[in-house]
Amino acid sequence: MHFQIVFNAYLDLPAANALRAAIISAHSDERVTKVSVAFSSEGGSTDQGIALYNFISGFAKPINMHAVGHVGSMAVPVFCAGSTRSCAPFSRFFFHGFDWGFEGRQTLFRIDEAAKRMTLMAMPSAAPTAKPPL
Repeated sequence: MHFQIVFNAYLDLPAANALRAAIISAHSDERVTKVSVAFSSEGGSTDQGIALYNFISGFAKPINMHAVGHVGSMAVPVFCAGSTRSCAPFSRFFFHGFDWGFEGRQTLFRIDEAAKRMTLMAMPSAAPTAKPPL
């Protein structure tokens, strides 16, 4: 038997728990041999997205993730967790660089540059042993 789930929500704790519950429901039915998720999400919580990725990719029965609309940001890895993936003709996927904010937007490049500057500032400076000539 083929079990079908529809998920169209922002990835937060209640939505992630609802998807997990639906998948567990499919797992508990011995007649179910395949699970399909009609999936659309703008993304959301990285905590919930990573947890869903691990949950879906480690599921015993095959799960087909089928994009039916927008799959963006943290929803992309969740979509990729399926054992098979497919999409409707006009589905779209939104990828972006990893960044976060706490005093402006931070990117991995900006964090790396700041770490280099902090390392240089922490190095003991070579104090001159004599006055420079005038």
